[in-house]
Amino acid sequence: MSMSLQGKVAIITGAAQGIGRAIAESLAQAGADIVVADLDPSRSADTVAAVEKLGRKALNVKVNVSDSNDTKAMADQVVDVLLEGLRRR
Repeated sequence: MSMSLQGKVAIITGAAQGIGRAIAESLAQAGADIVVADLDPSRSADTVAAVEKLGRKALNVKVNVSDSNDTKAMADQVVDVLLEGLRRR
């Protein structure tokens, strides 16, 4: 069974490496645009490049998920950058 996430956005925390990166790439292969969320966005560049190589949009966001202000700012950025772009498609 094939899963399609076309037109969806997935937020992956800890996506710079390891399991988070693998999940980001897997969801991108299924058609989702990806928010690569990590404490250190400089480490996330490889994940962003891998997602974009799969033909999906990727947004690199610095976020500390234990900080509610950070998570709200991330959500606002996702809406502004990715979701608005998807609505215009």
